[in-house]
Amino acid sequence: MASLVASLFGGVGNDTGKVIQNGVSAMTEMARTLQPLTRYDLFQIRFPFLEFSLQNGTIIRFVSGKGVIERAHSGSGWEIV
Repeated sequence: MASLVASLFGGVGNDTGKVIQNGVSAMTEMARTLQPLTRYDLFQIRFPFLEFSLQNGTIIRFVSGKGVIERAHSGSGWEIV
């Protein structure tokens, strides 16, 4: 992953790779946390992200850290978690 970042953003360097790796780890941890919660079928999660705007107008976002579960959906509707 870090080599992909380095090739896309050249001078941005290892710090960006670390931020992206933090995001990957945070999403993996969140998936493990949610897995046993079979009562719910959907989750609304807010993650921080790092955003880059390219010269052609393309915007690329990378998750950069731990997320927060805002609410969860079950058969009885949405619940604030």
